[in-house]
Amino acid sequence: MASFEIVVGQHDRPLRPGAAKVDPARHRDVIDIFVDGANVSARAPADRVYPLIRELAGAVVDLANGNREKVVVPFHEAPYELVLERQGDHALVTFYRGGNAPEVSVKDRPVPLDELKRAVSSAAKNLCDRLWNDEIDDPRRAELLALSERTGDPRFPSWPDGVSRLDRLRRIRSRHFVDSPKARAEDEDAAALAFGFEAQVPATRASATGGVRADLHSLLFRGRLSIHVGGSRTTFSEGYLFLRLERLVQACRHLAEASEAGRAMAVRLESDGFLIGVRLESDGRASLSLSETAMPVPVVVRGSQPIEIVDAVASVTRELRRVLVAVGEGKNLRVRELTRSLTACRASLRSMAGECAVECSEAEAYRALAAGGMPRPDETSGSLASARRLGFAEKWRLEAEGLDLAATFLCGDRLIVTAKRSLCALDRDSGEMVWRVQAPRATTLVAGDGVMRLRPDGRATMHAIEDGEPRWSIDLQPRAGGAPIGVAPAGLDAPPLAVVAEGKRTLTGLDLRTGERRWLFQSRRHGAFRIRRTGRLLHVICGDPAVYAIDLTTGELVWRYTGRDRFKDRPVLVKDALLAFSGQAVRDGGGGRELHAMDAFSGRPLWTANCGSGGSADAPIAVAGAVVVPAAGPEGMTFIGIDASTGARLWERALPEAAPGHQSLGVDDLLVVNTALGRVLGIDATTGETVWSTDMGRVRDVPRRLEPVLRGGALFVPSQSVAVLRPRDGQVIHRLSPDTPIPDFLRVDERYALYVGEDSGLLVCYSLGARLALVRS
Repeated sequence: MASFEIVVGQHDRPLRPGAAKVDPARHRDVIDIFVDGANVSARAPADRVYPLIRELAGAVVDLANGNREKVVVPFHEAPYELVLERQGDHALVTFYRGGNAPEVSVKDRPVPLDELKRAVSSAAKNLCDRLWNDEIDDPRRAELLALSERTGDPRFPSWPDGVSRLDRLRRIRSRHFVDSPKARAEDEDAAALAFGFEAQVPATRASATGGVRADLHSLLFRGRLSIHVGGSRTTFSEGYLFLRLERLVQACRHLAEASEAGRAMAVRLESDGFLIGVRLESDGRASLSLSETAMPVPVVVRGSQPIEIVDAVASVTRELRRVLVAVGEGKNLRVRELTRSLTACRASLRSMAGECAVECSEAEAYRALAAGGMPRPDETSGSLASARRLGFAEKWRLEAEGLDLAATFLCGDRLIVTAKRSLCALDRDSGEMVWRVQAPRATTLVAGDGVMRLRPDGRATMHAIEDGEPRWSIDLQPRAGGAPIGVAPAGLDAPPLAVVAEGKRTLTGLDLRTGERRWLFQSRRHGAFRIRRTGRLLHVICGDPAVYAIDLTTGELVWRYTGRDRFKDRPVLVKDALLAFSGQAVRDGGGGRELHAMDAFSGRPLWTANCGSGGSADAPIAVAGAVVVPAAGPEGMTFIGIDASTGARLWERALPEAAPGHQSLGVDDLLVVNTALGRVLGIDATTGETVWSTDMGRVRDVPRRLEPVLRGGALFVPSQSVAVLRPRDGQVIHRLSPDTPIPDFLRVDERYALYVGEDSGLLVCYSLGARLALVRS
């Protein structure tokens, strides 16, 4: 058998005389290439044979004439490449599958040039006979025949330089082990990690380096990879060094993506018998295992931080890249992509690792500004705290198609309502429409004396509350990965600014008077913003292991609190303490949550409390001197009481009736829990004991929001309808009729008028009528 053979599958299709047998552009068949009797293309799918044979014949002509030292013939419709490289009177044949997981079938197998040209010439002639009749005049047939004749020419020009790439091998030994960041001293399982390598790297001919290209063949050199863990070193057998490092970088990319998403992960990759395993545990620790097919025990690195593994891989990759640049492979796109991918992984994990904490040196000034802007106690006369019976009467109702209850706001004597393709203002006393403007779908928020609309395409428009006319409009970068979000600080002391999120990781302060940008704040990674305003500070959580406080007027960073895990939920203010959750629930692939308390104005850490492995169902609730944390566990809802001053756990109790759904509110020293099952509980915040329990009756349709509203010393509780309760004993002092709308939306104004909305497109106003109160017992 010849050293090189090409076999094309046969057809038994009947042909009509005088016609082309098959359209060459669409001819599909199975092609087999044999090198020393081994079929190197057996794993390739059926390809278009005509363009492959044509390109192969042209490549052999260029190789034989000395026009090129190396030719690469790509297989159509499959990521396979056949590489022919001239070495004197022989050609070195390489066949491999490219892509993200390359496989090398043959590497630098020498084949005599006369056998190579004879096989290609024969395949070209046979293909012409099969595709065309002799009388067919087709330029493609003529081209293929001409190439066949040239490859069959026995006269081969002498090779001007008989030194091939393999004769220019450079022996490179890299024993420069660069340790990753040292593990924490208290962690005995973690170990320093480093890599090294030894390889024979071929130099690239200077004439072949023009332009930037992707050349996998030039990177198929062999070498030995070494790993240094703690005090031991292991050297693996010889293999394709670059491909092994590529797979290591791919493992790092999986590790970075899982760390960024906050989920556990396990990946196993292979390259030429070299096995790579990487695992990310729910507690954020990573493990790396390396082994070979014949290796009895793998090398395992446990308990490392993800950034430590990536740093170690980055060190050896930089060393190899330096060698590749020195031998002329600096313009190889495959090398550049390897470096770019690893740089992105390191940047992602560096941002996840957080930054240094920064405390505010002017905390008292911000504290004084916040105290001056705190809302005054409700001084409205006629409190409902002493009422024994109430009466409400329907005042007006509105039915509108596409009514958006989430975008319904009470602004003075007007009610702002968003309906299908329109923005409206209603008189809150009569329900009559004051004005209406056409407006496309958008996120709505009240900002100062106007209404801001944030469209998904990034367009922000400010409408006046008086007449609905647009004051200004500005184009922002569309919010990526979710609906537009914004916050507009309220109060006489609030600056005329609205804060909106645009793009992937930018907060923008917009001037409410002109719409111009006043400042920008950029997070280190893409994540959902959670924002809370406290005086002149804006507390920001954006999905990384830090809580930020920025000046609302200037956008400057005031303080930064850093933790070990990511913060994702909206922070909660308890007096002068800011509370924020970090970590991930076990059901979401995490290892539990911690509640961090920090001074809201200086960023100084106060305490940290472990809230167990359950997922937080609600934000922590401030009640008197305690903080109550609802946590979802395997047996339903569990409520945990934590001392607001020290973080010590006061009590813990299961509340199965809250599992289907609930929302809570702190009233004096009670935690009021409204459940989806129609039961309202008053729980002592210091002991966790039930003080009172009120049955609201069977709930057929659960409202979208169950949060009670405290107004005038009375609790307005949404259930099947709206009920009014006394907080001290849970006594029902009024209940709306069962045929009233389902309270998916509930607002109570300062005159105790109720605005009840149903998702079906119904909004009803009820005014307070007669009150029966105990004057003297």
